[in-house]
Amino acid sequence: MESTLNRYLARLGWAGVVGLGLLVGVTGFCISVLGPQQARLDEVREQLARVRHDIASPDSAAAPRDPRSAFYDSLPVSRRLPIALSELFEAAGSQSLALKRGEYRLASSHAGRVLQYQITLPVRGTYPQIRRFLVEAMRKNRALSMQSIRFERQKIDDLTVDFETNSPDPIFPQVQTNFLIMSKAWCEKNNATEPVIIGGKDDNFAVRNSMGTGPFRLVSREPDTDTVVEKNPGWWDKPEHNLDRVEFHVISSASTRVAALLSGEMDMIYDVPPQDMARLAKAPGLKLIQHPELRTIYLGLDVWRDELLTSDVKGKNPFKDQRVREAFALAIDESTIVQRVMGGLGHPTWEMWGPGVNGYDAALDARPKPDAAKAKKLLADAGYPKGFSVGFDCPNDRYVMDEQICTAITSMLARIGIKVALTAQPKAQFFAKILPPKRDTDFYLLGWTPATYDAHNVLYTLLGTPGNGRGEVNSGGYGNPEMDTLIDQIAVETDQGKRDAMISRTVKILQHDLPVIPLHQQVIVWAAKQNIELAQPADDQFPYRYVRVK
Repeated sequence: MESTLNRYLARLGWAGVVGLGLLVGVTGFCISVLGPQQARLDEVREQLARVRHDIASPDSAAAPRDPRSAFYDSLPVSRRLPIALSELFEAAGSQSLALKRGEYRLASSHAGRVLQYQITLPVRGTYPQIRRFLVEAMRKNRALSMQSIRFERQKIDDLTVDFETNSPDPIFPQVQTNFLIMSKAWCEKNNATEPVIIGGKDDNFAVRNSMGTGPFRLVSREPDTDTVVEKNPGWWDKPEHNLDRVEFHVISSASTRVAALLSGEMDMIYDVPPQDMARLAKAPGLKLIQHPELRTIYLGLDVWRDELLTSDVKGKNPFKDQRVREAFALAIDESTIVQRVMGGLGHPTWEMWGPGVNGYDAALDARPKPDAAKAKKLLADAGYPKGFSVGFDCPNDRYVMDEQICTAITSMLARIGIKVALTAQPKAQFFAKILPPKRDTDFYLLGWTPATYDAHNVLYTLLGTPGNGRGEVNSGGYGNPEMDTLIDQIAVETDQGKRDAMISRTVKILQHDLPVIPLHQQVIVWAAKQNIELAQPADDQFPYRYVRVK
């Protein structure tokens, strides 16, 4: 049956909206596009043959029966129709399909038995979804056949896409602004249909090549070294820039980066070390550009493994104890980090998102004061009066003063007896190590910018229990059923007041559980020549298309 269905659907192509005419009842008497349900028909024929044999046999002890009665007895009973309909909707739900309002008609019945029950259902989905739905529906109900099927593509015009969601989505417009579209044909041609992790063991064509539909065309790319692009004369939009060519060079050394700008070798640099800001601001022909950033820098802890990878504690995981996590938080003096290490280029925070992000609650953004004595007591109460050792992963070329911040945290934790082995490395190796699928880390520093400018992005991606798309960057493996329920509710709640209250509840849960320790939102600091005009979005993107050289 499935092979027949596959051959039929394959001729129809990809689906936009499909109208299905389904018949429940005597499939042997209904001409179906896919053919009759042969197994059911054979069963009825066998029953009729037995009836005829009983009537014809002179030795039969059974009383003669009307063959029509035997036939009707083999049909589904009317009272089972609600169950059959429920199974149909369950089959659709298993493929994330929503059956729209349809037409239901009991065409004919006899003595409480269903002869024909006809359903016409509009279904919106992709071809694979619909194919699997039909296979599952017919597997569950052998008295089901398909009378007709009609596929439609709903097209508004060449430049308009019509979206229909399965549930309310209060931030749908924000999400779509970051929905990057690629050519299916280009991806298939270049074997790049599946994403890969940059810096991981896998690679594909899209990592080092671009499709070419943006304002610039890729000339060459060496990740973490150089990227060169040139103006795309065939771009579909009107350019706001006046650039012919852009060369992006990765210079890991902060002093070398600053020297390149001062010498005129570079037109713009990011990021600017705090200790060089005053010098660059006074340099002739140069300027500083600085604004608050949405990115929150935080510490993550492994709370899912039964034994840490790098600790001297064996047979258990200290981070599974909330008291240990609270001790780490109380040991860190974030104000000192912002003022002395970052030169004031940060906003200390106790939330995983800051001002400018929907869901930010200033009343909850109050860091506890550092308290080394209380931290030591918490460790002792948890069974670690002398502390323990643990590895600490940190990038050294990703965030403002990232390695220096990690070094300062290492010293602060040493005061409560925690012996930290710091590993600071370039971001490509760092991300490949700590992020899924490896999650090869016990304790790490990471930053996250909610591209949707909404708290749900942070909750779903960083703090939901990993699985089925949720918790994709939850390297610590944190999971809380109440948190997951709230995340699901926040995703569909359209009442702003109720939604904000739910988000505030998640903040309180996180501030108690402490699977992560928020540190600060950093300030973006760029430096450029005076003749360079550019945009500096709060999400820390650098769009070439807004750059103009005067």
